[in-house]
Amino acid sequence: MKNKYLPLLAVVGFALACANSASASMTVTLTQNTHAYSGAHGGGEFKAVTSDNGTFQTFCIDVNHSFTSGKPYNYKISQQIYTGSANNISIGTAWLYSQFLDGTLSGYTYTDGSGNIASATLLQNTFWALEGEISHVSSILNTANVFYNDLVAKFGNITKAEKDAGADNCYGVAVMNLYSPGKYGGPDQLAQSQLVRVSTCPPPVSVPEPSTIVAGALLLLPLGVSALKILRRKQATVS
Repeated sequence: MKNKYLPLLAVVGFALACANSASASMTVTLTQNTHAYSGAHGGGEFKAVTSDNGTFQTFCIDVNHSFTSGKPYNYKISQQIYTGSANNISIGTAWLYSQFLDGTLSGYTYTDGSGNIASATLLQNTFWALEGEISHVSSILNTANVFYNDLVAKFGNITKAEKDAGADNCYGVAVMNLYSPGKYGGPDQLAQSQLVRVSTCPPPVSVPEPSTIVAGALLLLPLGVSALKILRRKQATVS
């Protein structure tokens, strides 16, 4: 005799498999090298070695958290900064970082040395100012800042560059929201969020928790049972 609940069990099994896949931990290890920010809060460039997105240089995106150099962290990708402002990244941040990664950011000194440190410091401060992470925004976002001038040339004015990227973010730039290994719980488990470039356009706004996927599958159970009853009634009518 065939198990009448087999199709339903298959659906639930698929949902559980998705949950396990979603809970698979992406990891990143950050180190700071000679491309170092020289300001009060500490900042990029950082070298990021990830399990799923390669190795690249990055910048932090909030000032109220930190990380331990050389320590592995789990991370989730979103357009939203889980720490700090808790908003989506700005379109200006997404564009500047994509230009930086492409090696085409006007005014940035990529060669090791004092020029690189000065560029990294200014770009880091520009990211923080765009995201509202520092109070002295006007001292950063002005015509003395080459990256401010880049933004105005690209977007027309700084207000447009400060708006949430959202669906307009076709630069593939998102946020790596870092957690202590295996800890996706409360704010006390968060480490400093970093920038990353992914392939999706726009990047995801958020990633569903595995429990959400399972809950969705469980909600289908009554519908699955009803569907089976309807099928049985139709089969009885035909016969």
